[in-house]
Amino acid sequence: MTIPLWNRTLVDSRNIVEENLVLRHGSGIPISPLDGKPYTQLVPKVQCDWEKAGWGKRQRRGGCINLGVSRVFVMSKSKNANFLEVIKHIEKALNPAVNAGTAPPKRPGHNWADPLHPPAKTSTVTPMSKAIPGNWAAGGAALTKVNDEGATENRKFFQNIEFITDQGTADEKHWPDLPLNSDGTRPKPTSSQLIGVNLCKYYFWDEYKTAKKWTYGVPQAGWLHCDEYPFASTLEGAAQKKGNYSIQAVPKQHNLDHGAALDSFYADYRVVPGNNFWVKIVS
Repeated sequence: MTIPLWNRTLVDSRNIVEENLVLRHGSGIPISPLDGKPYTQLVPKVQCDWEKAGWGKRQRRGGCINLGVSRVFVMSKSKNANFLEVIKHIEKALNPAVNAGTAPPKRPGHNWADPLHPPAKTSTVTPMSKAIPGNWAAGGAALTKVNDEGATENRKFFQNIEFITDQGTADEKHWPDLPLNSDGTRPKPTSSQLIGVNLCKYYFWDEYKTAKKWTYGVPQAGWLHCDEYPFASTLEGAAQKKGNYSIQAVPKQHNLDHGAALDSFYADYRVVPGNNFWVKIVS
């Protein structure tokens, strides 16, 4: 039985890999100009697992992949218009020529291990370009899938957290801004009081300030989500504590649809914790 696998690597009679030629399914084995003998095709390396990948109806349990093929999450600006705003955010984050303008701004000397004090929106110090991985088209470094605990750790640096902005200025603000205790001290927020608190609401204030519902000084704008890249589900996310990530306020449905597409990619291509992958944006 013939199995139509991916392109296969060829070696000549010296057992040296042919760099400029592969065997394509159905094309026949080519002849080596070295000695006139047919090339030998290398057997693809296949990895199988019983891990669960994806969630809900998209979940797949167990499967096999060809390790000779890189896994690339392709997003089309025309075909995936339902999450175009997320694509545009990722595109900007991946471009070192413009990603200094993404939030939070990366400036020299900032302590990225301290989420309580994010960098100010404005400063006399010019933001730096960010080294953000995952760009397949540019030959960038890979992203690495992490488990749920790793994703939670990434989110602790920008979402459902307490933070203080513009400290020491007239614009100083506590998120959330809870009433002081009777002794004048500031209480520690509970987990329920931190729901809906994220850095996007500071950096993209103009998009949130029209919200009709507010909780402890925090706008509850249900039509927006705080998107992040690299994805929280990757090792290269905000928990790296280097500032090489980006967040952006995007329409809620765009973020949900993009999350579903990424989840399907993880499930269909067996991207489980520890596996590498890339992203690619096309027209």
